[in-house]
Amino acid sequence: TMERAMSKYLTKVMEKLVAKEPNPSRLAWSITLGIFLAFSPYIGLQTALGFVLAYLLCANSAVAVIVLWTVNNPWTFLPITALDYIFGHWLVESVLGWNLEQYNPSWMNWVNTKISGVTNYLGIESICFWCFMIGGNVLALTFAAISYPFLKKMCTRLIDKYSVGENIAA
Repeated sequence: TMERAMSKYLTKVMEKLVAKEPNPSRLAWSITLGIFLAFSPYIGLQTALGFVLAYLLCANSAVAVIVLWTVNNPWTFLPITALDYIFGHWLVESVLGWNLEQYNPSWMNWVNTKISGVTNYLGIESICFWCFMIGGNVLALTFAAISYPFLKKMCTRLIDKYSVGENIAA
């Protein structure tokens, strides 16, 4: 059946992943880095950052980038980007009471002009670059910090279940 075939495929993927990264802490750290990058506001730089940060932070770059691409892909890009901005706007303007639009980079005038049809439709005057950057970084750090303890426990169980010596040889 389809369910059995999918289960068998996922088991093989898990076994290969554990064979490549048998350290549960490093595996969890690599997945966490991928989650951070997926929600980070560095559009267009996320993959490159994945390789650089994985190297600097001793994480598995392949795992980090795969998680990044799995979480943030063409189907989830707009919702994640909107979430980063909406959260940042709420945090910066409603909670902190700051108006950072005056500090927008000059090129944001061009962006706001190009998307004015959409922003007018949504009832938004203009997009604040700093709300997006702050919101994206805070959400990315929060999701990463919350996920690491759960991932560490899950990776430890996963490595115990699919340990290199036991199941892969079979």
